[in-house]
Formats: sequence, C-alpha cells, structure tokens
Amino acid sequence: MFVHELRGVSRRRSCSGSRQGSTRTISIAAYQQAFEQYDMSYASAIAVIMGLCQLAALDRASLLVRRADDDRDDHGRRESGEGLEQ
Repeated sequence: MFVHELRGVSRRRSCSGSRQGSTRTISIAAYQQAFEQYDMSYASAIAVIMGLCQLAALDRASLLVRRADDDRDDHGRRESGEGLEQ
C-alpha cells in the first residue's frame, strides 16, 4: 500500500522534471528502468554508457589541466632564461 501511494505521488509531481519526462536525467532514466520497469539489462546499459561518458569527460579535463600546467612551466622557463642554449 505504501508503494502504491508513493507511485501516485510521483505521477502528480515528478522530482525529475516535467510530467512528460522531457527534462528527465540519465541517472533517473536508469533508476526508472531498473526499479520501476524491472528491466535490469537496459538499466545496466544506461549505467555503462553514463560511466563511459564520465570517464571521457574526466580524461578531457585532465588533459586540459596537464596542458595548462605545461604552458605555465614553459612560460616560467622563458622568463628565467632557463633551457636556452647559449
């Protein structure tokens, strides 16, 4: 009975955006597939894709930070005259 009441509340006011689901996030989609529609394989596929996207974003961010650090080090060497052949 408690679960049925919660489902009624979620239909009236969704915590994941609009009623039609137009603003539903990928994590909410994975949750709904797994625990509301009992489709664990589809939910797992969503989770794997979400994880791969997060790894790609992390890799890109670390690359940008590494490049910024290298540029800062190169700029410091130029100002001090370090690394210049005479």
